[in-house]
Amino acid sequence: MKGRGYCLLILLAVFWSGMVMGADAASPATAYRLRPGDKITIDEHMPPRWGRAFDKQDVVITKDGTVQLAGLGQPMKLTGLTLAEAAKAVDAAYRDGKVFVILSVSISIKDYAPRRVKVLGQVLYPGAVEIPKDKPLTAIKAISQVGGLTPKSSRILTLTRTLPDGKTTSQPIDFVDAQTDPSKDLPLQDGDILTAF
Repeated sequence: MKGRGYCLLILLAVFWSGMVMGADAASPATAYRLRPGDKITIDEHMPPRWGRAFDKQDVVITKDGTVQLAGLGQPMKLTGLTLAEAAKAVDAAYRDGKVFVILSVSISIKDYAPRRVKVLGQVLYPGAVEIPKDKPLTAIKAISQVGGLTPKSSRILTLTRTLPDGKTTSQPIDFVDAQTDPSKDLPLQDGDILTAF
């Protein structure tokens, strides 16, 4: 009986971990990678003998992609990491430095850094457009936020994007086709330049 009960507990544990991992993989927040300007909350879960369940730090990621955490002499670089990867990195830093006795670390986003694109050329009000925090900004939506195209504009837009290695790419977008075919209305990323000619 004891053996059967033990096996049942193992099966339940495996099932539960699979459910948690599946929910985590399905969440859009798990794919988000930290950027300079993000404000994050770091929860450090402490052993019971410390007299408190956890310690909390609110920090802002600096322009160089680092944060300064209590008890660590050197800033930590967190940009480019997911929340789970950043939590593992902070946990490892505290354990390796033997600064605190921590059971686990979790990180959440308190406020996202502003993300902007530039819309230039033959539009009514050229300038920067902020990407919403909770939904994508597409080329058509960006054009509408700057007043639309001028009568002199052609139907072809150019999307210029800087890649992580510093190289730039350019891609044409047909404004008319993008209005009727959502697959051609490309989502924009921070730093993109959309130009109407």
